[in-house]
Amino acid sequence: MAICFERSSDFPVATTPFTTSDEEALDPPPFLPPLFEPCNRVSILDRTENDVIWTKRCPAGMEEKANTKAKDDDDSFSDSEGDEGYFDDESDEDEETELQDVVLVKQGGEEAYWLQRSLRDAIYGKIRYGLSARRRKQVVSSLDKEDVDVWDITNQRCAVKEIARERVQRKRRSCKEDPFKEVSALQYMLKWERTYIDNKSENKATARSHIVMPIDILSDADYLYIVMPYCEGGGLSDVLANKGRFDETQTRYWMHQIMKVLESLQKMQLCHRDISLDNLMIHGNECQIIDMGLCLRISYANVGENKKRTLLKPQGCCGKPYFIAPEIWRSRKPFDGFAVDMWAAGVILFFLLSGFPPWERPDDTDAQFRCLTNGNLEYFCTRVWNLGLSPGVMDLLQRMLRKDPSKRLSLKQVLAHPWMLNISLNIPKLDAMNTISLPEARDPLPFPPVTTDPCLRAPVVGSNVTHVWTRPVDTRLYGSDTESSSSGDSDSESGNEICCKLGVVLIKQGGEEAYWLQESLRETIHCRVMCGLIIKRRKNVQKMSESFDAILRWEA
Repeated sequence: MAICFERSSDFPVATTPFTTSDEEALDPPPFLPPLFEPCNRVSILDRTENDVIWTKRCPAGMEEKANTKAKDDDDSFSDSEGDEGYFDDESDEDEETELQDVVLVKQGGEEAYWLQRSLRDAIYGKIRYGLSARRRKQVVSSLDKEDVDVWDITNQRCAVKEIARERVQRKRRSCKEDPFKEVSALQYMLKWERTYIDNKSENKATARSHIVMPIDILSDADYLYIVMPYCEGGGLSDVLANKGRFDETQTRYWMHQIMKVLESLQKMQLCHRDISLDNLMIHGNECQIIDMGLCLRISYANVGENKKRTLLKPQGCCGKPYFIAPEIWRSRKPFDGFAVDMWAAGVILFFLLSGFPPWERPDDTDAQFRCLTNGNLEYFCTRVWNLGLSPGVMDLLQRMLRKDPSKRLSLKQVLAHPWMLNISLNIPKLDAMNTISLPEARDPLPFPPVTTDPCLRAPVVGSNVTHVWTRPVDTRLYGSDTESSSSGDSDSESGNEICCKLGVVLIKQGGEEAYWLQESLRETIHCRVMCGLIIKRRKNVQKMSESFDAILRWEA
């Protein structure tokens, strides 16, 4: 069966002829409150070369205290929303402190994680490299102390997102990403996995291979910890930075991996909203998605005996600017969560092929965005950037980066596109009505000759809040400098100094309008940029022969 590529094959449509899909939009279903397993954070006393470490024995009752603190913090945060900040910002202005190796002892005291170096910074803390450990039953202390625990280090490596409670309290209102919602989303995914694919080992392995599922979710009095499997290949952004750009064969492989990520998210009825090169990790030559702090559940409406996906009501602008879909950037109309993630995949495809971003922001005020999304991507890829791309991949890019989400390709359509199947392109080109006619490349045209209107430059002799006075000027002298022509007047040096401080007035031809130039804003190579006011001449002159009214500030 032939697949149409002109419109999205699964964009939500209205369920009745009397409503629109926008009118049927719903809020995303909420996640359940997060649950944390208490733990103790202890320092290392000693270690040996044969993977054995000693720690101070954990005091009894600390786990309950940490668990109570985690619940209290979550309750205090659940009533407030961090809608004041739009974009992810992984920078932090805190003073750097020396990172110490610590051990997280799980409840029960038999298992632990040894946290070591920092892998990368996060919004609310750090992601640290870790190793799992097991407590040794028979302790032979080399420290001549009885209140120590001895741990045998295993070969299980992990990445631990260490989230500082104090930083969450301080920054949560200025950032859309919520660590408690991230934990809720991860626990939703674990529950979905147990409920729907526990008896299907093949599907379970597929889902886990493309979404980084948590190993443990822990907390103590000062930190929250999300323990994840360690991805040996690092991030896709690191691989791209080392190579510069991929050829089409390599890009096709990674695009199939990204489509599997989207397929796993869609099966779980989730919209990620923050898919980017930084959030795609590589493990065993497979892509895995991380950072679920912005994800939403997809809403469904009951239509008879079936459930039908609906649009989501606007949830604010969030994500990384290069990868944000235009409907999320504007955040004024309902959006399709699946189409938002597909847009981000299209931007990643462009990054992989070119090695640079397609635009600065997804808005028509960005000229490059406006041109590329209006059907001119092929022109820029061939004649401006000379990327040497095939017609097939440029066609796929153009269709994935459609501003109208109802015309943006769906997951099924992307997988069926000839370029993804590595076959010759045999689909009609995009409608030329949406393209801009561009001329053949040629030398730039010269600018027309410069023309200026004549004016008179008159010094200011007095001013107040609403008025400014100048000396009388001869309107026959337009184009000359009245400051020099009036040098014969009997003014004192102090009077000239006052005039200089008050500024000068540029009187336009006709003598009814003028510009009062006041202070200098900045110097350029050939001129000075001045701050000024637009003024008009008063007909009934009082006190002085010329008087002007200030009506509007302007910058020359």
